Amino acid sequence: MCRWRRIAPVLFALALSYLLGCSKNPTRLIIERGAPETELTYAPVEADTASFRVHLYWNGYDSDGEVVRFRFAIDSDTLKPALKWHVTYGHDSVFTFHVAPGDLVGGHVFWVSAEDNDGKIDHTPAKRYFSIRTVPPTSQITGGPASGAVAGPTTTFSWSGNDPDGSETGGPVPVDSFEYMLLRPGTSFDGNHTPLPVSLSPTMLALLNEASGNSLPAPYDDWKWTATSARSHTFTGLDPASYVFAVRAVDAAGAHSVLQAPRNVRGFWVTPSPERQSAPWMRITSEALTLPITSDQSPIDGPSIRQRFSILDGEPVSFSWVGLPSLAGYP
Repeated sequence: MCRWRRIAPVLFALALSYLLGCSKNPTRLIIERGAPETELTYAPVEADTASFRVHLYWNGYDSDGEVVRFRFAIDSDTLKPALKWHVTYGHDSVFTFHVAPGDLVGGHVFWVSAEDNDGKIDHTPAKRYFSIRTVPPTSQITGGPASGAVAGPTTTFSWSGNDPDGSETGGPVPVDSFEYMLLRPGTSFDGNHTPLPVSLSPTMLALLNEASGNSLPAPYDDWKWTATSARSHTFTGLDPASYVFAVRAVDAAGAHSVLQAPRNVRGFWVTPSPERQSAPWMRITSEALTLPITSDQSPIDGPSIRQRFSILDGEPVSFSWVGLPSLAGYP
């Protein structure tokens, strides 16, 4: 027992000298520094619905250093490596989220990670999924030919718009973005697509309101919207024909106004001479016709009102017609 007591201190001293690096090549104690932690301190409740303009707050902690900046990603950017996310040195920001074309509500995801002074990024980002909503803007034509009026080959339209929830506090503001389109019923824009319906019909209005992208829906997608921040446009060199003009407002969230005649959609005629304004025209309707038969858009010089169509043998056919003394009121 006494012998062991004499040997034990020697063994302990040898072990201690080894650990303290008394050898020629000392062993060093390596300390692995950890990644920082991140939290969202203020954000919409998970899966809740908020306004399209959202103020988010976040913070970060690092147990063995300091947080020097943050990286954040929105929606599809979350699929990228964190090193490719947006960088910010702030702890909050106001974000404007968008809805899909034609929608008023849209889902979004927000991720944020702290980065410390060693370049380590939190591999468990603070996350939040929520939906946003927007109230659609309104638009109105403030100047130009009245619905059904006759205009010359140079015609100017003006317009305005309002966004009910577009201000930073959620109140109404004037809209600064618009899209307009000038259509020629019964024709295609490029000559290769399906011709538009005739006149400003319910079908035409439905097509305009279904145009959630930058064009009308197929097979009329050769007709495109023109984006502008202006509040008027002058069309020149218009051929004698019937036309439909539409203008819609687009808010900060990407929502656009509903189109209604004659508020922001108008049909009108273009004629180069006074004679055309007083020329009579005729419209023939029948259950056997897909579309009504109308006088040519240029009644003075146009062909006679004739159209060949097919019916089943023995099918009864009836027609009705109306004649007007001028082009006023059409389309």
